[in-house]
Amino acid sequence: MGETQHMLPAPDNYQYEFNDIHHIKRLSQITNDSTLLISPTSLMATHTRRKQSITKEQQLTEFEKMYMGTKLPLKTISSIYAALPTKQALKEHNFIKAWEKEIHKTFTEPEWERMILTPKTFSLSSKHIELVKKLLYRWYLMPVRLHNYNPAISTHCWRFKTSIGTMAHIWWTCPLLEQYWKDIAKLIKDSTGNALPHRLELYVLFDIPGSIPKPDRYLMFHINIVALGALVRNWISQTIPPISMCIRHISISSRFETTMRRQNTPPTRTIKNTDNIGK
Repeated sequence: MGETQHMLPAPDNYQYEFNDIHHIKRLSQITNDSTLLISPTSLMATHTRRKQSITKEQQLTEFEKMYMGTKLPLKTISSIYAALPTKQALKEHNFIKAWEKEIHKTFTEPEWERMILTPKTFSLSSKHIELVKKLLYRWYLMPVRLHNYNPAISTHCWRFKTSIGTMAHIWWTCPLLEQYWKDIAKLIKDSTGNALPHRLELYVLFDIPGSIPKPDRYLMFHINIVALGALVRNWISQTIPPISMCIRHISISSRFETTMRRQNTPPTRTIKNTDNIGK
């Protein structure tokens, strides 16, 4: 008989029990290694957005110079192929500069590479991978950014009306999220036995220390991604997701990852005993 799958209950006053932690820990048995491929189309979109704002003082890549030009060069296709290998240094990307400026902390290039690679390393879910990319690339429109588009929109957080709605505030420092992240930290400690320090880069940017065993890092990633996804489902709302909702979605994530990896596992081949062949 197959293994029984449990759906975690979620009443408003629900407190998770040992069986729930045991169910969540199943995620730590699943691991996956892969690499992140940066799509050229995303670079094209970046160049398109920058076209009107680039000034002559900025240092452009060869591809940007070609794209900004009013006249295409001779042998255009060959020129494009020659320009595409030009690689921008990772630390030069605007989203990295913006994050480091906002949280007043700098990271090394290997640390950023690890954060970017994390979703592809620990999940097969395209939804999880998309969420992490949107977070890292600062895709979500914060009140301060919306105010730049429309001055009639307030710059203040929609939850805590007196604070400026920056990326760091909306995802982490908002006072109304303080207990929420404490509950997530407790869930991580109860599930892995490791206490994750209370810092934005660990929970939101997935800069989980490599010194932590990989199965535990895997589980931390899934708990954090579910916690962030719950905030997205309550976007522009004062509602704080209950911990029971996170546990329920972690359970769903566990079943999804287990099923997908079983399907992707190549079947084992049976090798016949050839000792008696020809006798």
